[in-house]
Amino acid sequence: TRSRMVKLDSCYIMANSSDTNIGNFKVFIDSLRISKLDFNALAQHNTVKFDSALCINPKIDFYFKAKARKKKSTFNANRIVDSDSIDHKLKKMLGNLDINYLAVKNARIKIVTSKLNKTSTFKTDSSNFSISGFYVNSADSLPLKLGNLNFNVHNYESYSNDSMFIIRFNDVVISDRKIFLNNLSYRPSKLNHDPFRKEIVMEAFEIDRIDWMALLYENKLVAGQATLVKPDLYFVLPPKDNQAQPKP
Repeated sequence: TRSRMVKLDSCYIMANSSDTNIGNFKVFIDSLRISKLDFNALAQHNTVKFDSALCINPKIDFYFKAKARKKKSTFNANRIVDSDSIDHKLKKMLGNLDINYLAVKNARIKIVTSKLNKTSTFKTDSSNFSISGFYVNSADSLPLKLGNLNFNVHNYESYSNDSMFIIRFNDVVISDRKIFLNNLSYRPSKLNHDPFRKEIVMEAFEIDRIDWMALLYENKLVAGQATLVKPDLYFVLPPKDNQAQPKP
Protein backbone atom coordinates (compact mmCIF):
# COMPACT_ATOMS: atom_id res chain seq x y z
CA THR A 1 0.00 0.00 0.00
CA ARG A 2 1.01 3.67 -0.28
CA SER A 3 1.49 3.81 3.49
CA ARG A 4 3.68 0.69 3.32
CA MET A 5 1.43 -1.04 5.84
CA VAL A 6 1.22 -4.82 5.47
CA LYS A 7 -1.53 -6.80 7.21
CA LEU A 8 -1.39 -10.58 7.46
CA ASP A 9 -3.84 -12.87 9.24
CA SER A 10 -3.57 -16.59 10.05
CA CYS A 11 -0.19 -17.10 8.39
CA TYR A 12 2.66 -19.59 8.78
CA ILE A 13 6.38 -18.85 8.65
CA MET A 14 8.71 -21.85 8.50
CA ALA A 15 12.41 -22.42 7.93
CA ASN A 16 14.28 -25.67 7.42
CA SER A 17 17.95 -26.05 6.61
CA SER A 18 19.53 -28.74 4.46
CA ASP A 19 22.16 -28.92 7.21
CA THR A 20 20.62 -31.18 9.86
CA ASN A 21 22.92 -29.67 12.50
CA ILE A 22 21.29 -26.23 12.16
CA GLY A 23 17.74 -26.99 13.33
CA ASN A 24 14.50 -25.35 12.27
CA PHE A 25 11.72 -23.06 13.37
CA LYS A 26 8.07 -22.46 12.60
CA VAL A 27 5.65 -19.73 13.60
CA PHE A 28 1.88 -19.52 13.30
CA ILE A 29 0.65 -15.93 13.58
CA ASP A 30 -2.94 -15.02 14.27
CA SER A 31 -2.45 -11.39 13.26
CA LEU A 32 0.60 -9.46 11.99
CA ARG A 33 0.75 -5.73 11.22
CA ILE A 34 3.94 -4.32 9.65
CA SER A 35 4.49 -0.57 9.27
CA LYS A 36 6.84 0.95 6.68
CA LEU A 37 8.07 -2.25 5.09
CA ASP A 38 11.07 -1.53 2.83
CA PHE A 39 10.11 -3.22 -0.45
CA ASN A 40 13.39 -2.16 -2.10
CA ALA A 41 15.44 -3.95 0.55
CA LEU A 42 13.25 -7.02 0.12
CA ALA A 43 13.54 -7.08 -3.68
CA GLN A 44 17.18 -6.06 -4.07
CA HIS A 45 18.87 -7.52 -0.99
CA ASN A 46 16.45 -10.22 0.13
CA THR A 47 16.19 -8.41 3.48
CA VAL A 48 13.04 -8.03 5.56
CA LYS A 49 13.36 -4.47 6.81
CA PHE A 50 10.66 -2.46 8.55
CA ASP A 51 10.14 0.34 11.03
CA SER A 52 7.69 -1.37 13.40
CA ALA A 53 5.42 -4.38 13.67
CA LEU A 54 2.82 -5.87 15.97
CA CYS A 55 2.45 -9.65 16.21
CA ILE A 56 -0.61 -11.02 18.06
CA ASN A 57 -1.20 -14.56 19.35
CA PRO A 58 1.81 -16.26 17.73
CA LYS A 59 2.86 -19.87 18.33
CA ILE A 60 6.63 -19.98 18.06
CA ASP A 61 8.63 -23.22 17.88
CA PHE A 62 12.43 -23.42 17.69
CA TYR A 63 14.50 -26.59 17.45
CA PHE A 64 18.28 -26.40 17.94
CA LYS A 65 20.68 -29.29 17.54
CA ALA A 66 24.24 -29.13 18.85
CA LYS A 67 27.40 -31.16 18.56
CA ALA A 68 29.72 -31.84 21.46
CA ARG A 69 31.03 -28.52 22.71
CA LYS A 70 34.56 -27.58 21.82
CA LYS A 71 34.75 -24.03 23.06
CA LYS A 72 32.75 -21.33 24.74
CA SER A 73 30.24 -19.40 22.61
CA THR A 74 28.58 -16.05 23.29
CA PHE A 75 25.57 -14.40 21.71
CA ASN A 76 26.69 -10.99 20.43
CA ALA A 77 30.42 -11.57 20.16
CA ASN A 78 32.07 -9.21 17.70
CA ARG A 79 33.78 -11.94 15.73
CA ILE A 80 33.09 -14.53 13.09
CA VAL A 81 30.87 -17.09 14.78
CA ASP A 82 31.60 -20.81 14.78
CA SER A 83 29.27 -23.15 12.95
CA ASP A 84 27.78 -24.65 16.11
CA SER A 85 27.02 -21.41 17.94
CA ILE A 86 23.54 -20.07 18.60
CA ASP A 87 24.51 -17.04 16.49
CA HIS A 88 25.24 -19.16 13.43
CA LYS A 89 22.10 -21.27 13.77
CA LEU A 90 19.84 -18.23 14.14
CA LYS A 91 21.48 -16.51 11.17
CA LYS A 92 20.86 -19.53 8.94
CA MET A 93 17.27 -19.93 10.17
CA LEU A 94 16.17 -16.30 10.07
CA GLY A 95 17.97 -15.02 6.98
CA ASN A 96 18.42 -11.28 6.53
CA LEU A 97 16.48 -9.07 8.96
CA ASP A 98 16.59 -5.39 9.86
CA ILE A 99 13.96 -4.73 12.52
CA ASN A 100 13.66 -1.35 14.18
CA TYR A 101 10.89 -2.40 16.59
CA LEU A 102 8.74 -5.50 17.04
CA ALA A 103 6.07 -6.03 19.71
CA VAL A 104 4.71 -9.52 20.37
CA LYS A 105 1.52 -10.06 22.38
CA ASN A 106 0.19 -13.26 23.97
CA ALA A 107 2.85 -15.57 22.55
CA ARG A 108 3.23 -19.27 23.12
CA ILE A 109 6.92 -20.14 22.83
CA LYS A 110 8.55 -23.55 22.74
CA ILE A 111 12.30 -24.09 22.38
CA VAL A 112 13.67 -27.62 22.06
CA THR A 113 17.42 -28.27 22.19
CA SER A 114 19.12 -31.56 21.40
CA LYS A 115 22.68 -32.54 22.19
CA LEU A 116 24.24 -35.99 22.40
CA ASN A 117 20.78 -37.63 22.36
CA LYS A 118 19.67 -35.47 25.30
CA THR A 119 16.68 -33.18 24.76
CA SER A 120 15.68 -30.12 26.79
CA THR A 121 12.44 -28.20 26.38
CA PHE A 122 11.61 -24.62 27.40
CA LYS A 123 7.98 -23.45 27.28
CA THR A 124 6.11 -20.28 28.06
CA ASP A 125 2.51 -19.20 27.46
CA SER A 126 0.70 -15.86 27.31
CA SER A 127 3.99 -13.98 27.08
CA ASN A 128 4.55 -10.43 25.86
CA PHE A 129 7.89 -9.12 24.64
CA SER A 130 9.40 -6.45 22.43
CA ILE A 131 12.57 -6.29 20.34
CA SER A 132 14.37 -3.21 19.04
CA GLY A 133 17.45 -2.76 16.89
CA PHE A 134 17.56 -6.40 15.72
CA TYR A 135 19.85 -6.94 12.73
CA VAL A 136 20.67 -10.30 11.13
CA ASN A 137 22.83 -10.85 8.06
CA SER A 138 23.39 -14.38 6.82
CA ALA A 139 27.03 -13.62 5.97
CA ASP A 140 29.34 -15.42 8.39
CA SER A 141 31.55 -12.35 8.80
CA LEU A 142 28.77 -10.19 10.29
CA PRO A 143 27.57 -10.80 13.87
CA LEU A 144 24.02 -10.56 15.12
CA LYS A 145 23.03 -7.21 16.57
CA LEU A 146 20.36 -6.76 19.22
CA GLY A 147 19.64 -3.35 20.65
CA ASN A 148 17.16 -4.33 23.34
CA LEU A 149 14.79 -7.16 24.28
CA ASN A 150 12.16 -6.73 26.97
CA PHE A 151 10.41 -9.93 28.02
CA ASN A 152 7.42 -9.72 30.36
CA VAL A 153 7.19 -13.04 32.17
CA HIS A 154 4.22 -12.22 34.43
CA ASN A 155 5.83 -12.67 37.85
CA TYR A 156 8.03 -15.64 37.09
CA GLU A 157 8.46 -18.05 39.99
CA SER A 158 10.89 -20.93 40.41
CA TYR A 159 12.33 -23.05 43.20
CA SER A 160 15.86 -23.93 44.17
CA ASN A 161 17.02 -27.49 43.55
CA ASP A 162 16.12 -28.52 47.09
CA SER A 163 12.80 -26.56 47.01
CA MET A 164 13.84 -24.64 50.13
CA PHE A 165 13.87 -21.22 48.41
CA ILE A 166 11.62 -19.39 45.92
CA ILE A 167 13.03 -17.16 43.19
CA ARG A 168 10.72 -14.52 41.70
CA PHE A 169 11.15 -11.70 39.18
CA ASN A 170 8.83 -9.56 37.04
CA ASP A 171 10.48 -9.30 33.65
CA VAL A 172 13.65 -9.92 31.67
CA VAL A 173 15.56 -7.27 29.74
CA ILE A 174 18.44 -8.13 27.40
CA SER A 175 20.53 -5.13 26.45
CA ASP A 176 24.14 -4.67 25.35
CA ARG A 177 25.04 -8.35 25.95
CA LYS A 178 23.61 -8.18 29.47
CA ILE A 179 20.53 -9.71 31.08
CA PHE A 180 18.55 -7.86 33.73
CA LEU A 181 16.08 -9.75 35.94
CA ASN A 182 13.96 -6.94 37.39
CA ASN A 183 12.44 -6.92 40.88
CA LEU A 184 14.09 -10.18 41.85
CA SER A 185 13.56 -11.80 45.22
CA TYR A 186 15.02 -14.88 46.88
CA ARG A 187 12.98 -16.06 49.87
CA PRO A 188 12.43 -19.23 51.91
CA SER A 189 9.61 -21.45 50.68
CA LYS A 190 6.87 -22.95 52.87
CA LEU A 191 8.96 -26.11 53.09
CA ASN A 192 11.84 -24.23 54.66
CA HIS A 193 11.59 -24.40 58.45
CA ASP A 194 15.06 -23.11 59.18
CA PRO A 195 14.69 -20.64 62.09
CA PHE A 196 17.53 -18.57 60.62
CA ARG A 197 15.66 -16.86 57.75
CA LYS A 198 17.56 -15.29 54.87
CA GLU A 199 15.86 -13.11 52.25
CA ILE A 200 17.27 -11.06 49.36
CA VAL A 201 15.27 -8.45 47.44
CA MET A 202 16.79 -6.31 44.71
CA GLU A 203 15.79 -3.84 42.02
CA ALA A 204 17.60 -5.91 39.37
CA PHE A 205 19.97 -8.82 38.99
CA GLU A 206 22.43 -8.08 36.17
CA ILE A 207 24.24 -10.90 34.37
CA ASP A 208 26.99 -10.11 31.87
CA ARG A 209 28.51 -12.20 29.03
CA ILE A 210 26.07 -15.12 29.07
CA ASP A 211 27.21 -18.44 27.60
CA TRP A 212 24.06 -19.21 25.61
CA MET A 213 25.27 -22.64 24.55
CA ALA A 214 25.60 -23.75 28.19
CA LEU A 215 22.23 -22.25 29.11
CA LEU A 216 20.21 -23.75 26.26
CA TYR A 217 21.90 -27.12 25.88
CA GLU A 218 23.11 -27.90 29.40
CA ASN A 219 20.76 -25.89 31.66
CA LYS A 220 23.80 -24.20 33.20
CA LEU A 221 24.14 -20.48 33.86
CA VAL A 222 27.69 -19.51 32.87
CA ALA A 223 28.51 -15.81 32.76
CA GLY A 224 31.38 -13.37 33.04
CA GLN A 225 30.02 -11.59 36.12
CA ALA A 226 26.87 -10.87 38.08
CA THR A 227 25.77 -7.64 39.77
CA LEU A 228 23.10 -7.05 42.41
CA VAL A 229 21.43 -3.66 41.83
CA LYS A 230 20.18 -1.99 45.03
CA PRO A 231 19.92 -5.19 47.06
CA ASP A 232 18.24 -5.46 50.47
CA LEU A 233 19.32 -8.36 52.64
CA TYR A 234 17.13 -9.51 55.52
CA PHE A 235 18.22 -11.89 58.25
CA VAL A 236 15.93 -13.13 61.00
CA LEU A 237 17.81 -14.75 63.86
CA PRO A 238 16.16 -17.50 65.89
CA PRO A 239 15.23 -16.52 69.46
CA LYS A 240 17.77 -17.39 72.11
CA ASP A 241 16.85 -20.02 74.65
CA ASN A 242 16.18 -18.59 78.10
CA GLN A 243 19.19 -19.20 80.21
CA ALA A 244 18.57 -20.75 83.58
CA GLN A 245 18.49 -18.14 86.30
CA PRO A 246 20.48 -18.82 89.48
CA LYS A 247 18.36 -19.60 92.52
CA PRO A 248 18.43 -17.04 95.36
